[in-house]
This record gives sequence, structure tokens and C-alpha cells, in this order.
Amino acid sequence: AGIDAEYVGHPLIERISESDLISKQEFFSKYNLDSNKDILLIMPGSRKQEIHKIFPVSLNASAKLAGEFNLQIVVACPENIDREIFDYYRPVHSFTVIENDAYNAINNSKFGIIKSGTSTLEAGYFALPFIVVYATNIFTYWIGKLLIRIKNIAMVNIIAGDNIIDELIQNEMTEENIYKKSKAVLTDAEQYLQIKENLKIIKVKLGTSGASKKAARIIYNIVNEN
Repeated sequence: AGIDAEYVGHPLIERISESDLISKQEFFSKYNLDSNKDILLIMPGSRKQEIHKIFPVSLNASAKLAGEFNLQIVVACPENIDREIFDYYRPVHSFTVIENDAYNAINNSKFGIIKSGTSTLEAGYFALPFIVVYATNIFTYWIGKLLIRIKNIAMVNIIAGDNIIDELIQNEMTEENIYKKSKAVLTDAEQYLQIKENLKIIKVKLGTSGASKKAARIIYNIVNEN
């Protein structure tokens, strides 16, 4: 747009670099997970209305995938959400809720079903193959469609400039579509590895750690110049 700007990186890199990453064996032991099954990770959002809209269909699709591919379902619960919000769905399907430990969950998972947002960048950073899901109020959606002129909604695809990850948005976010898109990746080892390889560009483009300090230094210099 011709605006004078300087890219300093993303503060996400700082948060990841400061996190306490543990081995897969330690992670499985910490949360009493089945060491004979890989993890199918669901990240349904950080707001209640998102979770109620996205989680049920994601869980139903995940249950089918888990049975077919010998996976166990793990749900990443952010710190601002009470984990009891997921208890309503426990009688339907089996899953493990992990609170405030998203990076270890992503780093030790096989595949993800992830709500559009910062979580997609986190999954991209760790090169976890996943699909993006998102649905909102129809009125809000159409306002967004009118105002936003980009072909992708997932940040990983926007940053990469390519459709690395499948996006299931609004009416396309159905149990059957989530199942089919996920199955297509899980049954094709070559495609799975190619997605992992393509996602490596996210870590490169996000830059190195220190974005906050760089931004503060630039602001400080501008203020003092005037």
C-alpha cells in the first residue's frame, strides 16, 4: 500500500522460544496418553461461542478418523477457557483435554483440526499437518466477505502465499468434509510429508526472536527524533 513500514518479526517466536518443550515420551507420560497411538489434535478456539460452533463437528469427524487410523483425540484448552466446557461432549466420544500446553501438544501430534487464527501459525511453526476450520454468525461472515479482499483465511496460507493447508469455512465446515479432507492427508504418506516440508516456510518467514524489542527500539528512535 506504499506505507513506510519495517518488519520486526512475530512475538509468537518469543513465546515459543521461552516455552518448556518436552519429549514425546515425557508428554505422553505427563498426560497418561496411550503410547501406542498417535495424537489427533483439536484446537477449537479461545472463545466460548467458537468452541460451541466448531468443536462438535470437529469431534465427530475426529472420532471417525481416530478409529480408522489408530489415533487418540487430544483437545487443546487455552488458559482463558474453563475445561468444563468440553464435559458436555464426553458421553459421546473419548478425548483428553490438555490445558495451557498447546506447544507441546502441537509438537507431539500427528495431525490437527485447527480453528483459524494464531493457532494455525503455531501449528505451521512446528510443521504439523492440519486442516483449518472456521464458522461464525452468517451476518458477521458476509460483512467480512464484503470488506476483506483476500482469497485465504488461514494465516499459514496467507504468509506462505500458497494453499498449503485445506480451509473449511462456514458452510463447508461439516463433519463429512473434515473427515474426507483429513483422511486424504492421513492416507497419503507422500502428501503428508510434502505438507510438513511446505510448512517450513512459516518458521522462516516469521523471523527470529526479539520482535517486541525491535519494535520498541524503532518506536523509541522515532519518538526521540521528534
